[in-house]
Amino acid sequence: EGAERPDVEVIEKTRKEAQDRVAELSAQKGAAQERLQSAEKSLEQLKQLETQGEKLQEQYARVSRLAKLLSGDSAMKIPIQNFVLGVMLDEILQSANLFFADLSGNRYQLIRAAEESNGNARGGLDLRVLDAAAGGAREVATLSGGELFLASLSLAFGLSDVVQSSSGSVRLDSIFIDEGFGSLDQETLDTAMNALLRLQKSGRTVGIISHVTELESAIPLQVRVGKLPDGTGTLRIKTL
Repeated sequence: EGAERPDVEVIEKTRKEAQDRVAELSAQKGAAQERLQSAEKSLEQLKQLETQGEKLQEQYARVSRLAKLLSGDSAMKIPIQNFVLGVMLDEILQSANLFFADLSGNRYQLIRAAEESNGNARGGLDLRVLDAAAGGAREVATLSGGELFLASLSLAFGLSDVVQSSSGSVRLDSIFIDEGFGSLDQETLDTAMNALLRLQKSGRTVGIISHVTELESAIPLQVRVGKLPDGTGTLRIKTL
C-alpha cells in the first residue's frame, strides 16, 4: 500500500546484464585456471630441467677436465696420443740404440727430448742425439748424412724388434732399404753393410734397392733392372 511499483523491465535488464557478466567472468576464470595449470606444469618441468642441468653441468665439468688433460691442455702440454706414442717410442729407442751404439762405435744414442723444440708446445716426440764424444745431447740435424743414415737404419731395426716382441703372431722376416747408400763414405758404407750382414745371419732377409756401384761386390744375390730401347724394362737375376 502506497509503494511505488517496480520497473520490471529495468530490473530484468539489470538481471540479464549481471548474468552476462557472471558468464563472462566465469569464462575468464576458467581460462585463468587453465593458464595456471599450464604454468604449474611448466614450472614443474622447469624444475626437472634445472635438476637435470645441474647434473649435466657436474658431468660436463668432469669430462671437460679430462678432455683438456687428454688434449694436452695441461702443465706437460702433451696430448694422450703423443704420450702413448712417446711410451712406444721409448721402447723402440731402447732397441734401436743397441744397433746405433754398435754402428757408431759406441759414440751415439738416440733419446727423446725433454724440452720443447721449434716452438712445438705439444710435441713430446722430438729426438736428440746423445754424443759421448761431445759429452752431451745435440740436435739430430747436426749429424752428417752417413750418421743420419745409420740412425734411420737403427730405428728401422728397433721398430722391427718391438713389433715382433709386442705381437706374437707378427713376424718381420724381411727388411728392404731403398737408397740412402749414395750419401755414405766408404767407412760408413762398410759399417752399414757389416750391420746388414749380421742381421742377415740372424735369419732375416735383407733387400737393398740402390744404384751405388760399391755395393755390387758386397751383395751375393742381385736383381738387375734394365731398360730396352723401346722403353720397356727387363729383370735379370745375378749371383756372385
